[in-house]
Amino acid sequence: MSGELKAGAVTLPAGEYTIGVIKNSDNDWTLALYPGALARGTEPDMSKISKLDSQFTTSHGTAEHMTIDITPGHGKQEGKAILLLHFGTLYLTGSLS
Repeated sequence: MSGELKAGAVTLPAGEYTIGVIKNSDNDWTLALYPGALARGTEPDMSKISKLDSQFTTSHGTAEHMTIDITPGHGKQEGKAILLLHFGTLYLTGSLS
């Protein structure tokens, strides 16, 4: 990110972030940002993870290729910038502002 960003109660400074997901249960996932890059197979320092206010659904069809985008929010996320991750039937959004 080229500038500071507010994600709920957390302010994220400008910089590079790794996008990740946290599985809370079979039907509940959370989008998360981790500062910097992680080597494949490396466990992140959980104290550095910023969890985004997220919504998960499987009702958006199947994505054959992973889609990552920033879109305007709808419904509960109306008026917010939303980070979107769609792969297979996983459709996950997280509020960035």
